[in-house]
Amino acid sequence: MLHVVDDLEETADVAAAVDFLASRPEIDASRVGALGICASAGYVASVAADHPAVTRLALVAPWLHDAELAAAVYGGSEGVAALRSAAAEPCVLVAASTEDESAPMFGAPYYTEPDRGLIDAYDNRFERATWEPWLTYDALASADRLGAPTLVVGSEAMALPAGAHAYAARTNAPTRERWLEEVTQFDFYDRQDVVLQAADAAAAHLGGVAS
Repeated sequence: MLHVVDDLEETADVAAAVDFLASRPEIDASRVGALGICASAGYVASVAADHPAVTRLALVAPWLHDAELAAAVYGGSEGVAALRSAAAEPCVLVAASTEDESAPMFGAPYYTEPDRGLIDAYDNRFERATWEPWLTYDALASADRLGAPTLVVGSEAMALPAGAHAYAARTNAPTRERWLEEVTQFDFYDRQDVVLQAADAAAAHLGGVAS
C-alpha cells in the first residue's frame, strides 16, 4: 500500500536532516539555515522553531494552513468532514488527472501537465488516508515558538497567501516579507525569472545578508 504522508513524520525527517548537517565537520553548526517551499514550509518552520541549530528560516510560496484555512480551501466544514470520512477507508487514487474526477488534483494546472508536474518520474498516486493528517495539521502553530530571523517570499496570486500573512503577523520572530506581483504558485516552481528572484532572496537571507 502507498505510504500515507503524515505531517509529523515529514517534520521529523526535516529535523533529522538538520541533525545530520549540524554533526558534519565541514558544516558550521551555528549557521544552519532552513528553506521551506509550498507545503514543506509548515514542516520546515516547525523545525526552525524547535531546533537550536537552525538560525535562519526562508519560506518561498508557503502553504501554511490551520483548521480554519483548511475549511476555506476544502469546501467548508462539510467538505473537510467528507474528506476525513473518506480517509478512514484507505484507497490509492490517481493524484492528478484531467479525466478522473476522483483525483485530488483534478483539472489542476501544472500537476496535469506532462512537461511540468506530471513528468514520467512521478508515479501520480495519492493514498486517500493522507487526508486525515493533512486536514488536521496546524502549520501556523510554530509561529508562536519561532525565534529565527525569517524571510517570506510570496505573491497574492499564489495558492494560499492568507496563510503566509497569518504566519508573519502571528510570529514575534524578526520577519521580512517580499511579495512579487502577479506570480502564481506554479511560477515559483519553474518560471526562471521568478525562481531566480526567490532563490537569490533566500540565499541572501540565509547567508545573513540584507536583500
